[in-house]
Amino acid sequence: MDDGSSLPLSRFDISGEEVKNGIKGFVFGERGVWRPGDSMYINCIVEDKDGKLPKDHPVQFELYTPQGQLYKQIIQTNANEGFNVFKTKTLENAPTGNWLAKIKVGGATFEKRIKVESVMPNRLKIDLDFGTNPLLGKNASNAGSLSAHWLFGATAKNLKAKIDASLFINRTAFSKFAGYDFYDPTTKYATQTKTIFDGTLDDEGKATVKPNFETDDNAPGILNANLAIKVFEPGGSFSVDNVTIPYSPYSSYVGVKMPEGEKPWGFLLTGKTHTVQIVDVDNRGNPLTGIQDVEVQFYKIQWRWWWDASGDNLSNFTQDKYNKLIKAETVHLTNGAGKWNFNVGENDWGRYLVLVKDIKSGHITGDVVYVDGPDWQSRNNTDDPTAASMLSFTADKEKYNVGDEVTLTIPSSKGGRGLVSIESGSKVLRSFWVETEQGQTLVKFKAEETMSPNIYVNVSLLQPHAQTINDLPIRMYGVLPVMIEDKNTFLKPVINMAGTIQPEKQASVTVSEQNGKEMTYSIAIVDEGLLDLTRFKTPDPHEYFYAKEALGVKSWDLYDYVIGAWGGNLERILTIGGDEGNNGPIQPKKANRFKPVVEYLGPFHLGKGEKATHNFTLPQYIGSVRVMVIAANRGSYGSAEKAVGVKKPLMLLATLPRVLGPEETIKIPVTVFAMDNKIKNVHVTLQTNPFLEVTGANSQEVNFTETGEQMIYFDVKVKPNVGIGKVKLVAAGGGEKADYDVELDVRNPNPFVTRVSSKILSGGGQWTTSATPIGTLSTSKAVLEISGIPAMNLEKRLDYLIEYPHGCIEQTTSAVFPQLVLNQLTDLSDYRKAQIDKNIKAGIEAIRNFQRNDGGFSYWPGEPESDEWGTNYAGNFLLEAQQNGYTVGEQLMQEWKLFERNRATSWMPTTNNFYGGDLTQAYRLYLLALAKSPELGAMNRLKEFKYISPEAKWRLAAAYKLAGEDNTALQLISGLPLTFNTNHSPGITYGSDLRDEAMVLETLTLLGRRTLASDLVNTIAAKLSEDTWYSTQTTAYSLIAIAKYCGKNPSGSKIMAGGSVNGKAININSSSYVTQLPLDISKGAANITVTNKGSNTLYVQIISEGQPLTGENLQVHNNPAILGLNVTYLTRDLKPIDVTKMMQGADFIAKVTVRNPGRRGYYERMALTQIFPSGWEILNTRTQDVESAFKSSPFDYQDIRDDRVYTYFNITENEALTYYIQLNAAYLGKYFLPGTYCGAMYDNTINAGVNGKWVEVVKE
Repeated sequence: MDDGSSLPLSRFDISGEEVKNGIKGFVFGERGVWRPGDSMYINCIVEDKDGKLPKDHPVQFELYTPQGQLYKQIIQTNANEGFNVFKTKTLENAPTGNWLAKIKVGGATFEKRIKVESVMPNRLKIDLDFGTNPLLGKNASNAGSLSAHWLFGATAKNLKAKIDASLFINRTAFSKFAGYDFYDPTTKYATQTKTIFDGTLDDEGKATVKPNFETDDNAPGILNANLAIKVFEPGGSFSVDNVTIPYSPYSSYVGVKMPEGEKPWGFLLTGKTHTVQIVDVDNRGNPLTGIQDVEVQFYKIQWRWWWDASGDNLSNFTQDKYNKLIKAETVHLTNGAGKWNFNVGENDWGRYLVLVKDIKSGHITGDVVYVDGPDWQSRNNTDDPTAASMLSFTADKEKYNVGDEVTLTIPSSKGGRGLVSIESGSKVLRSFWVETEQGQTLVKFKAEETMSPNIYVNVSLLQPHAQTINDLPIRMYGVLPVMIEDKNTFLKPVINMAGTIQPEKQASVTVSEQNGKEMTYSIAIVDEGLLDLTRFKTPDPHEYFYAKEALGVKSWDLYDYVIGAWGGNLERILTIGGDEGNNGPIQPKKANRFKPVVEYLGPFHLGKGEKATHNFTLPQYIGSVRVMVIAANRGSYGSAEKAVGVKKPLMLLATLPRVLGPEETIKIPVTVFAMDNKIKNVHVTLQTNPFLEVTGANSQEVNFTETGEQMIYFDVKVKPNVGIGKVKLVAAGGGEKADYDVELDVRNPNPFVTRVSSKILSGGGQWTTSATPIGTLSTSKAVLEISGIPAMNLEKRLDYLIEYPHGCIEQTTSAVFPQLVLNQLTDLSDYRKAQIDKNIKAGIEAIRNFQRNDGGFSYWPGEPESDEWGTNYAGNFLLEAQQNGYTVGEQLMQEWKLFERNRATSWMPTTNNFYGGDLTQAYRLYLLALAKSPELGAMNRLKEFKYISPEAKWRLAAAYKLAGEDNTALQLISGLPLTFNTNHSPGITYGSDLRDEAMVLETLTLLGRRTLASDLVNTIAAKLSEDTWYSTQTTAYSLIAIAKYCGKNPSGSKIMAGGSVNGKAININSSSYVTQLPLDISKGAANITVTNKGSNTLYVQIISEGQPLTGENLQVHNNPAILGLNVTYLTRDLKPIDVTKMMQGADFIAKVTVRNPGRRGYYERMALTQIFPSGWEILNTRTQDVESAFKSSPFDYQDIRDDRVYTYFNITENEALTYYIQLNAAYLGKYFLPGTYCGAMYDNTINAGVNGKWVEVVKE
């Protein structure tokens, strides 16, 4: 029995939630959005009604990044009552976007989207109310009420509010007219935006909103108005909400219903008269009264010869030689209904468009039909015999309770039999036969507990063979869903606790069940300001588990094959449908700017009739929390919630940016709330740590004559340093005290800069110099590097690899691979060894997450295809890490090796891989030989390849050497060049001439050709010593090859040097090729003297690294002939603005256009970096799952952080891409706007930038 032979059921209602292997799982979190670095409490309640899971069965949790990278895995045993909680967290630098949680148990997988964004919790509660069933636009009640209050309850008096509306296409439909089209298929509609409210709330925190804006005349039907609401605190920060409401651009809407076509293809027959049903309704879908006139236009249109997956796209429709108007008529409708007839001649077959226009309102609708002759029908055997096999029957009620009698009415004839099968989402519950009666047969049975939430009654009606009373098939069948509710499956948790509590004081919550039932439950206490960001609803497990289940049983029979009886399988049509429900390393310390107010307790077990009290203490916080209880017990489920205010008699709220930069100045607004009449005079003091300084008074007095709030300001300047800035506000008055603490990152947005000074010292030579800090002292460092070979800027090159901000498979590998062999090049301190050890282990874990199902590694996590060079390169690192004693994982390596072997044996040159393909294959063969699994056949085929490149020959020679074929290896390299011409494109191997020369050096080292290798190592080291940019691939492989050479060829001469640093004597005596000495420049410049005490030449360098201070512009070399970059700032209606001085609260847009002039072809792996001033807020529409009104060009991935956006993309020749970021000027002060930079990650000759500048945010 195969699935394709089972009885087709897509004509029946069998949709719903899928039951997987008899198991259901409800996955939920304690909130709807998390910041990077936040703890997560991901729950999964597993329902196993059939008892398929043994005790202590494992449950596996997997968390995937937005790019599809496996980020974390947890395995634990299935908890009691299946109430599983997975406690995890992301790193603070984790990518933003939509993550995915997968929970696997018993062969079933359950998924939940996890939203990770750099959000800021609301501090105001916002409510926009347009009444029940709201509708905006023409002939609609357009007055709404906007209200806001502080989360802890105080009125949000006189606050500024703004509502921006974006109108999006929405497929118009009215429930009274199912099957009618109310949509204009010929219009081309562009999203429109407008500010519909920009005003101030009154003393009660309320305002009337009257959205009054017109749309263009080309709206296809009713639109969706997405309303983005911002209510601004006095200090400039704002709380947000998002509401979507239908918008009616027309006063009435015309709809059409086309005649039903011939089955199964749906076309209409030529030579026949066909009737189009027409209705005209108001914006609520009610028929208009009286007489209405509509205009009907009938077109013959061109046939779509291409495949258009989106259906009939007529948005560019115009009347021309391809689209011919056949006729136009006016049709009179009576009380909103009428019809129009048309006939197409037998020789005029083709595709036709019917357009109908409401003459009064202007709305247009239409539909496309295909008309053809009956010959086509007969040729294609378009009878639908399965339709005759379909049996339609009914139940006497829509929903039943357990214990009710279910009565089915089945049309039938006398003398037959009916097989009744009662089926659930996963199995057959029971079946029985009934004798059929003339006219109709009644079938009755009791609704039982096992039938909840629904069953499917599958009836097969059989007639006697060869009967002649009717012409129906011998077997007819049908399926009917029956909803059954079991009131015993409801749990009703009760939350008993105070309506208000105080922060930093112990509070308690008591949980019970309303009817004294036993239950397992968890408690989540969460800041409503976090929950409101996504309009988070308290999870309801009962709604999920008792939602309608999809039919999970397939049926087969043999009646279609009975000779002499008409079965339904004469030519069974293709049917689709019926499943709508199937839908590390050491991190630098960062400020915890927005500490989430979340307490998670449980799960706990509550016995029958019991109550349980739980104590908790909230941190420093004022606002409101939602207390949520989720409960389960043996198939019964429930939830409860309660809003609890968190406040004190005296409270403080301060407003600061998310981050700050050196030398910026800010004005910190502080709102003081006095909620008790005894509080009259309040003394407020501002304290800062060494990163910030108060430029005015650090304390102020506030006087109250009545309860309420008052605003004061403190002026603060950021010192020229970076780290974690801290602000502490203390208020005292009326015997009450309040504190408010904030920590935030003081970051330098400029990239790191390296400065190198060098000297070649012959025997007895001396050099006196100094090392000076770059930018802030805290981020500057310097190293004295002495080498017996030409200096290679070792520290600079390593730092570049480790600090590179983008993390594909190549860059991730390049960051750690050189560290694996660094000990062969230089002496390492114990501390440096420990650092390297942690980094390598973290690198192994990171690379593991790039592996695809085929065993290879993708370029970016989550990409569907493996990257061949990236797979080689990462596998090389893993192999050598394994050989150095690191645990890599046998399965990981076996799958990688299988991938490499399959690609090696099947490789052949093509136009896609001709340039670089042979080197990729040679590298792969080298790695298989390194893994002691050489593929000699594939090696020999590549060796005989007529067009094999010298680079590939060098790598293939290394493979033969490892395979024990020394003579073949030496023959291969005979006469080959050691150096190569400069490559202008990194190609599929992300390479360069220097990278390829490094691979040659690695082969020479392996072959023991010391003289040639010695010359080449000096050449490569000299190139690294130059102030030249090299890609991560080139830099890493050069260091690896040099280190391997040094490890195989110990230096014959020692490094013997002496001297002093700031007057303190140093003495160096080392047999390594390179030795390093860290220099202390934390207090300023270091004076250095170095003397060569030996006879051999020493190469001495001072390598200093740091970040230029904010405001110090970096050099930008633009070449518009290679890459164009244009940055402009616009108002929301796309008018240019000067951002040098912005009014507080202003919304605006950063528009970046990147242009590829085409001179150098297709650009891959591009990165656009936009860092914004501390005083601006990025408006991230992803948080609310709302489409942005400003459409950016496609990109591979976009990472949105607190103060910056990284966008990754490819760009073709002569293409221009545009990216929009929505912004708000939020915080008063003077800030630095860093430069915008764009470039190819493997070729820094393809880059462009715009310098930064100082900007201000000022009061209106």
